[in-house]
Amino acid sequence: MFNSRYGILIATRNRAEQLNELLHSITNLRLKPESVIISYSGENPYERIKGHRDSLNMKLIENMKPGQVAQKKMGLLCFGNEVDWIMFCDDDITLEPNCITNMFDVISKHENFSKIGGAGFSVGQNVKKVHSLVEKIGRAIFCLSTNPPGIVRFNGYNTSYIQERSVIYTSWLNSASIWRRDIAKSYDVPMENVAHALTEDLIFSHSVSKKWRLIYNPNAIINLQKKSEETFNNNQLRYEQLYHNLYFVLLNSEISKIGYFWSSLGRFIKSASLDTKNSSSVKSDLLDLIDVLKLLLTNKSAKYVFENRIRNL
Repeated sequence: MFNSRYGILIATRNRAEQLNELLHSITNLRLKPESVIISYSGENPYERIKGHRDSLNMKLIENMKPGQVAQKKMGLLCFGNEVDWIMFCDDDITLEPNCITNMFDVISKHENFSKIGGAGFSVGQNVKKVHSLVEKIGRAIFCLSTNPPGIVRFNGYNTSYIQERSVIYTSWLNSASIWRRDIAKSYDVPMENVAHALTEDLIFSHSVSKKWRLIYNPNAIINLQKKSEETFNNNQLRYEQLYHNLYFVLLNSEISKIGYFWSSLGRFIKSASLDTKNSSSVKSDLLDLIDVLKLLLTNKSAKYVFENRIRNL
């Protein structure tokens, strides 16, 4: 028997306007949640969102620790047997009125319903990127091919699935996802006190995929809100991605360390070829890649990388 009672967990920080827009979309859902838990840090968004109190069963929780991992862990404590599913929700999206009903319709009728542990939502209409012949060859050489969609390769590279037009199985899900209650409450990603937990959704979902089926439903649609004025330094982003991905690889013994380094080398070559006018940036990226090689050759653990690299980001 399928039970459609669900709750929504929102992790947010200093985005009261975006949060208010998200909550407005939740009030318009055909199937409303039993509860909406808002785990926040930074400024209290209550004054901006209090108008939704009458239409939603909302609860705000202040979290003094930085990062969405800590926010999720605290928020999950608020869910009990009143829900059967828990949706993880970013604060910069909106939900289409039918997204939950479309999701549950697919899950409930799926041939492997009892084995489905989580499902991913579609971010509007995404067009599959067409790569040039040169890039296809480069991706093939460095094991970064984008097909099949939704898998985690032997080197830790997770291929995108959001451009697919039919329901598929996946080996990972991004942060726009819904989970069986007990699976969601088992969320224990070891990345607390980190401002940018870039791979937390990959770490959690991939671990679940080893015991449960994950699916992607292109008809359960959410939308990205207008991009904020936040700016990101591309050099810093590459630096963070390199070590976060290394951390993910070291947490999963079945993933090839050599394969990860080889694919990272390919990414470096591509980045360097596009950034020929910034020699300092290329040099910095190369030094980071050499550091990763040293970490792998000296057999450093995931914990070591987390404590000595990621905490320093």
